Amino acid sequence: MVVVSVIWLCGKKGTREFKSKGIHADNHADMESSQTTHDPVDRPEGQVETDRPVRGKTRRIAVLFTDVVGSTRYFKSRGDTAGRKMLQDHVELASEPIRQEKGILVKTIGDSVMAYFDQAIQAVRAAAGIQKAFREFNRKQALDDRIHVRIGIHYGQGIVEEKDIFGNVVNLAAKVMPLVGGDQIFVTDTVHAAMGRDCPFPVEWIDGGRQGTALAGIALYNLIWHKEAATTTAQGTFVQFKLCPALADKGFADLWVRFMGMRQHIWADRVLHEAVQGPSALVALGSVADAVELAGKVLVHFQKGMRRNDSPPLIPVQILIDHGPYRRDQPLTLKTVGIDWTELEPGKIHLSAAAAGAAAGKQAFPLQPVGEEGAGSAVQVLITTLTHGKDHSARFLYQGWPAGGNFLPCFYCGDRRHRAANCPSKAGDSRPVALYSMGNQPLGNINRAFFSWLTADPPVEMALLEKNQEESPALTAFKCYCDLGFHFQLRFFMLLWGTAEEDWEKVRKTARGGSRGGPVWLALDCLRTGNLTQAEYLIDGAMDRCGADYRAHCTLGLIHVEKGNTAKAEMAFTRALDMTKTEPEQIFVSLMLFRLLEVAGESIRAGKAVRRLLARHPQCPDLQFLAIKYKFRDGGLDRKALPELVELIRSHRRFYLHAMMDPDLAPAWHRIQPELARLLTQAGETMKKLLPVAEAEVSRFQEIFGETDTEVARERSLRVHAEELGQGGSYFGFLDAADTARSLIDRVQRTIQSRKRGVGRTLMDLEQRCTGLVKQARDFADSKAMGRILTDLGTAYAEVVEMKEMLRADQPEIFVTIFSRADDLSKRLDVVARTIKRMVDRREIRRFLMSFVNKSLIFQSINLLIGVVFFPLVNHYLNFVLPQLRLSDLSLISYQKAFLFMGGVTGILVALLRTAKSIYPR
Repeated sequence: MVVVSVIWLCGKKGTREFKSKGIHADNHADMESSQTTHDPVDRPEGQVETDRPVRGKTRRIAVLFTDVVGSTRYFKSRGDTAGRKMLQDHVELASEPIRQEKGILVKTIGDSVMAYFDQAIQAVRAAAGIQKAFREFNRKQALDDRIHVRIGIHYGQGIVEEKDIFGNVVNLAAKVMPLVGGDQIFVTDTVHAAMGRDCPFPVEWIDGGRQGTALAGIALYNLIWHKEAATTTAQGTFVQFKLCPALADKGFADLWVRFMGMRQHIWADRVLHEAVQGPSALVALGSVADAVELAGKVLVHFQKGMRRNDSPPLIPVQILIDHGPYRRDQPLTLKTVGIDWTELEPGKIHLSAAAAGAAAGKQAFPLQPVGEEGAGSAVQVLITTLTHGKDHSARFLYQGWPAGGNFLPCFYCGDRRHRAANCPSKAGDSRPVALYSMGNQPLGNINRAFFSWLTADPPVEMALLEKNQEESPALTAFKCYCDLGFHFQLRFFMLLWGTAEEDWEKVRKTARGGSRGGPVWLALDCLRTGNLTQAEYLIDGAMDRCGADYRAHCTLGLIHVEKGNTAKAEMAFTRALDMTKTEPEQIFVSLMLFRLLEVAGESIRAGKAVRRLLARHPQCPDLQFLAIKYKFRDGGLDRKALPELVELIRSHRRFYLHAMMDPDLAPAWHRIQPELARLLTQAGETMKKLLPVAEAEVSRFQEIFGETDTEVARERSLRVHAEELGQGGSYFGFLDAADTARSLIDRVQRTIQSRKRGVGRTLMDLEQRCTGLVKQARDFADSKAMGRILTDLGTAYAEVVEMKEMLRADQPEIFVTIFSRADDLSKRLDVVARTIKRMVDRREIRRFLMSFVNKSLIFQSINLLIGVVFFPLVNHYLNFVLPQLRLSDLSLISYQKAFLFMGGVTGILVALLRTAKSIYPR
């Protein structure tokens, strides 16, 4: 029986038995010539050989042996040729299931095959596959041509070398074989324990110790492989690791390869199944808790392997924990339903809704939804503290992303994947709107947007050149990256074109730069659209007419930049600098010269140029930021750099994003990003302090003026808007919410004070009216008639005093009450005033009439006396003295009538005037 050939693998005794059977070595020479045998010394479990140097690695493996039953008889009855064919069929049928389960076929010895697996469940599935393969093979063969094999499996610690395995795990697996019958699979208790509930077949317990001391104390199990377990499908928890090649530099790519090679040490005994394909690994585990623990262990492994402090801790591996059914007898696969992998940030552990549901009630994990909406998300992020013991959930992950490419840094944006002539920033928006848009996003959304951009296929940069392109987070992220170098780009130059503005910040915010047209403008526009030849032709022709214009030399300098001629570009920019007039023009051209040095790698000269430029224009924030960047680069001055950066951010919020995203500051991420997180926290805390104050002020405003007041509704809407601004969790949102809350508090307080002053004036007017009416009433001669009116005025005055006390007390709805009472009181005072006026008017009329009558009687009496007495007397004496006049009585009567009429009218008028003057002296 050839089974003893397997025992030969375990000891010298096996070798003697092998020879005693009389099996000719030449029958198997071609199968054994290239194989290496094991050391024939038996050792206890866990002990390795000591008479040879150990070159392999020690780890837990499952060792599988197969043996053809009755091979000796087969050779004797059928001959060597048929026996050789039988052994070849054996190896071929056994090899395929081993390969499918990711096993390693170590060697073939005669009619035996030895293989090992990383997991016990893999060895069991392979063994069942081998038996099924022979069952199908035997159905097509005659009875005498059928092949029956026995299989034994043991799981334990072994030494794995490049082409062989050693250790007692091999010995014990071999010693199981004599106990196994044809078409049977025996496994040891360590194999059964490693599979646990995931054993795909029913088992029968066998006492292996009764056969002697070789397996004393080791239980054996017979796997009923031809009967599938009660359920061929099972619920499992999976962890999928996916490498993001676009984000992985060469160092991490090598780390991933090493991880894949040593993953079994990380898996340990937790992983039940695995499937590895390219940059992806899928493993199945027993529970969500095991999956979370394993995922965290993998992250820690990567963090230790990276060991670099010159860039943010970006681990370019996506991790997803899912839960669901799978077929045990098929290769492990995972079909994620409703999960968008572009939303899964690298370096974080994500749980699907199914996995979170499977863990519910068993173990609670701190989770937060993925995406902007939050509710209803198919994936959640596990909140953990894995990176250097600190929570990096509030950090930008892509500041130091490895931008590949074979070019020098782009003059316009700094990217190495394209030349300046092909920079997509030339087709971007005229102003850096993407930077401000991104500033209103929470950090999680910013990270996801940058991840979408950096892993997009095809690249989103080409979308800038397409018209009516729908804005996406990935495209916004790329535009945001371009906006970091906005003041070096064509679009800023086009804003500056033709403006006489003296303030750099106002130029940045200008929608249009002034006059357009002319050959230089056409040349610049050709440069923008990529027509370099036409731009050069136009600028050459325009130099005779526009040689004294700095814009022409700037355009020429940019043409040389895109052609790669740095020396000529520097000459052109130097001439342009001599022709500038305004401060923004001088800064712009100086920045072009600085950029030439920076792109050329002359960082020392570039730093000196920035410092000289800042000395001339100390108020320019962009120059301040560049100087701060060079202080971080210098290292020795970084103690000053960080406080200056914080102060700059407080003055100009946009530099918060510059500090967070600028790749030049990536080496200082461990100093800058914690400070940015602190600024974010401070802004959030300030907002949280101000919003309740604003709410209290609005509530007080509502209590004072009532809900029906139009301004109350407006202030309430503004308060809701402030809260919405702060809900996103962005730095800009926090600042805007705090500013809105401050403005709201100030508006409400000013409105209350203004209305208080207005109400105070109203009450003062009422008080003065009361005083005036009382004086009028008291001046009235008939005090009896004015008694009731004085009583009403006293009551009104008391009400005014009461309302003034209410105004000082700030009682609820005071203004509504005061306005209502003041309006009612004003109406009552109007009635009193009209009553007093009527009474005074009647008295004055009586006085006027009496005075007029008296004066009229006097004047009419005088008139009658003169007309009746004086006229006849004068007529008589005139006729006596001057008879020649011949005054008749008839003419006297005519004169007398005329005098009486005129005297009467005159008397009435004089009496009227004298009466009016006496009553109304003015």
